[in-house]
Amino acid sequence: MRCASAVNEAMHSSSEEETDDAKPIQLPAFSPVSWLRQEAWASMSRHEKETFLEHITSGNFQSDRQDVHERYYATPTRFSQDDIDFGNGIDRVVIGRGPRRVLILSGIHGNEPCGVEAVKMILQKRKLFSGNNANVTSEELSQEENWIDKLEMLFDSLTIEFMLGNPAALRQNRRFIQRNLNRLFDINTLCDSDLADQEGYRYELHRARLITESIRHADFVLDIHSCSSDVGSFALPSSLDLSELLAEHLPVKYVVESLVHACLDGGTTLDAALWNDVPGVCVECGQHTHKDVGKCFAQILE
Repeated sequence: MRCASAVNEAMHSSSEEETDDAKPIQLPAFSPVSWLRQEAWASMSRHEKETFLEHITSGNFQSDRQDVHERYYATPTRFSQDDIDFGNGIDRVVIGRGPRRVLILSGIHGNEPCGVEAVKMILQKRKLFSGNNANVTSEELSQEENWIDKLEMLFDSLTIEFMLGNPAALRQNRRFIQRNLNRLFDINTLCDSDLADQEGYRYELHRARLITESIRHADFVLDIHSCSSDVGSFALPSSLDLSELLAEHLPVKYVVESLVHACLDGGTTLDAALWNDVPGVCVECGQHTHKDVGKCFAQILE
């Protein structure tokens, strides 16, 4: 992350003698923070950039990386040897060495553990589920003969980051602690540490910033959820054409286009993906408590 001090110096440096003519602020040509993609910075108006930089110079863009120890880089060798207890002290697992980076988010809401459990199952089995439709049952998921392809087969083509959204909420089986994490992914909210401190949601803001950094460096984002209603699995692609194309290849019952950005509050993970020009799909795997909800995510990863 480019240091706030460097930006501060660029903004406030002046000669010792006062002049009557105020010079305009020299704006940096490149994004001043690691989680904001260059294309997004370039698309902002001058006023938006100046407001953005004011937050930086007041200290609101500190790294907040106190949980670096939770990031687990599983090389192919270590991956074959270690047991990875995803969701229990480990909230990020990065595997593979391929040029294409896929970010898979789960547990954005703490009362939706299906994605976390499916990731844990896949990492423990070190295999991919062989099904290819949206109607696989829990019994099929439990049968070892249906887990055929080794996960290592993806290592040469993909780098996959599994990331748990809200570990604290997951531990408490709560949707969130103080603020809905999936409403914090907009530039103004990500900037505003002062408001987060005042209203007590600094933890969720910290998680949103970490996730946004990972989104920025991804080539594709898959965000896994479950819902309160007893419905079949469905995919919500972002408005990018590639997102809609990829959604059509997922083993879900429905693809709902042009809806994911219609949230009145905004600030979802796919909003962040969109302003970083990264294709993304949100998948709802079914009702929270349904016995088969975890199978949907496991099969989607295949």
